Amino acid sequence: MEVDLFKFINTGQFGNIQIGMSKSKIEALNVTPQIWLSNTTKDSSRIWKFGSFEFHFDDLTNLSAIYNDHIPSIDTDNNFEITEPWLFKTSILYLDLLKGLSNSSKTFKETKDDIGLINLTLTNGVYFIFENTNETKDLEKEKYTLVVLGIKNVP
Repeated sequence: MEVDLFKFINTGQFGNIQIGMSKSKIEALNVTPQIWLSNTTKDSSRIWKFGSFEFHFDDLTNLSAIYNDHIPSIDTDNNFEITEPWLFKTSILYLDLLKGLSNSSKTFKETKDDIGLINLTLTNGVYFIFENTNETKDLEKEKYTLVVLGIKNVP
């Protein structure tokens, strides 16, 4: 299945998959995980893995989140073809993505958590997490790079 990252960021749709879909509907799209949580079956697992992408099912049935914390590497376990892999070609700096989001008139919320990660969350539930990868105490925003891309159910 083709996944356009620009479309994902704009609409929250990951190929033909969207938050709230059931496991059976996802599998009907010829998307089958090769890995799931140990000590569970595919049907009882809360997480399905497709390479570096994780599909989370909070109620064991319906998709509640898609998560990738292996940026900038990309591995889709042959279930997905990323057609616009720009996020995975190079390290994305916080200020560059912030500028792009501001120029596109996207509405987003910025927060910083207790361990210093910067979170940018769009109104459609897509989020980006940045960390200071220099391993120093320097917490200037221009030093932060993208480490997580995901989407979660928006209440």
